[in-house]
Amino acid sequence: MKILKRSLIVLSGIGLVLIIRYVIQTLPIVTGYAAKVGCSCVFVGERSREDVLANELAHFPQSLGDIQISWNDSIVTGSVGGFFERQALFRKGLGCTLVAGMTEDEVKKQQVPAPPPLPYDPDTLPWPAGNRIDLKKLQASEYNEVRRAVDLAFEEKDPSKPVNTRAVLVVHRGQIIAEKYAEGFSAVKPQLGWSMTKSITNALIGILVKEGQLTTSDTELFPEWSNEEDPRARITLDDLLKMSSGLKWLESYYTLSPVTEMIYTQADMGTFASSFSMEYTPGEHWEYSSGTTNILSRKMRDLLGDAYHTFPYEALFHKIGMTNTLIEVDASGGFVASSYGWGTPRDWARFGLLYLNDGVWEGERILPEGWVSYSSAPIPQAPKGNYAVQFWHIPTEKPQIIPPDTYFAQGFEGQRVIIIPSKSLVIVRLGQTHFGNFDWESFISQVLRGLN
Repeated sequence: MKILKRSLIVLSGIGLVLIIRYVIQTLPIVTGYAAKVGCSCVFVGERSREDVLANELAHFPQSLGDIQISWNDSIVTGSVGGFFERQALFRKGLGCTLVAGMTEDEVKKQQVPAPPPLPYDPDTLPWPAGNRIDLKKLQASEYNEVRRAVDLAFEEKDPSKPVNTRAVLVVHRGQIIAEKYAEGFSAVKPQLGWSMTKSITNALIGILVKEGQLTTSDTELFPEWSNEEDPRARITLDDLLKMSSGLKWLESYYTLSPVTEMIYTQADMGTFASSFSMEYTPGEHWEYSSGTTNILSRKMRDLLGDAYHTFPYEALFHKIGMTNTLIEVDASGGFVASSYGWGTPRDWARFGLLYLNDGVWEGERILPEGWVSYSSAPIPQAPKGNYAVQFWHIPTEKPQIIPPDTYFAQGFEGQRVIIIPSKSLVIVRLGQTHFGNFDWESFISQVLRGLN
């Protein structure tokens, strides 16, 4: 009996130590999320602290999701009862950066170039280059059914499964035919695309391929991968784009994992992700990985040097009218290419139009010839053919309901830019939706019926 009691005491002690260790490791990630998301939503998304607490941070207990804002120096602090403090700071043109791996002063002292000024006034130009909208097309009676479908996308039918739609925009044959916003959101307020940023990264890599600075067959992508005895030397740019690099990874946000460590504890996310060892042969195994996209961002930074921070704006955003778009940077100054792209719903629609038009914008080829076909084709490594090249593809068993050429950029909490070439259609839907509460199949089908 004494041995049993001692064993139980020992086991209880071990369990307590493991719990304490887990809490110590986890709470800085929780407060880091609160600080970063709070900062971005307030300073980039132009929303109130109360609104963010009631929405983005509502799934945290109040003691875990609280944030404090210092308006004088544009810093948001997340903490638990004053402990485990994490800070995120806002810089104009760069968005918010979570302080990680270095001090706040070290982050502030970095010379990170802000986006270049716009070479034109978008308010003087017609859509899609600018903001002047064809109201006749937007109000045409032939699209009444489409607008009804959009209205239904905002309906809250089940209080236990809120959809929290914030914006829907439908573009048919190049023109906006339906557009609606939830209270507090509008055509001029940027919204976070989360992993839709990966699709923007696809475009930036494509532009570098068009310029001859990269090829999809490139190997030995980093100095530490160039050793012939290192199996990472055989990873191609194509493998990274298709998330088939073979690098060990776990994309789980509900446990301690490589992705939460990268996003919430690392100063240089791209370098961290590229440090992982091989688990599979390159090109054979698909593994969804935000780390992979940040490796692509690191490759762009190594290649472009001083031009890295202005490149997305000069080569893509400003060329196609994405005038309220930015990608936030990590503490090292690297773009968080996996997750932190912001844009207005119309900016996201313009991005979809670029791909709908085969990478050509008003007569100028932005993406290399064949890049859109390459980017939108389902890859065999992905289950059910549901992934392409930093884009998602409609699963192969669904073509009878939704056109089989449908592909889309997709982000956490229900962000999508849906591209259907056979229907000359782009649909943008933004919101804050958990656990699949939004019925995508029904919504897309209703929009399609409204076009017939």
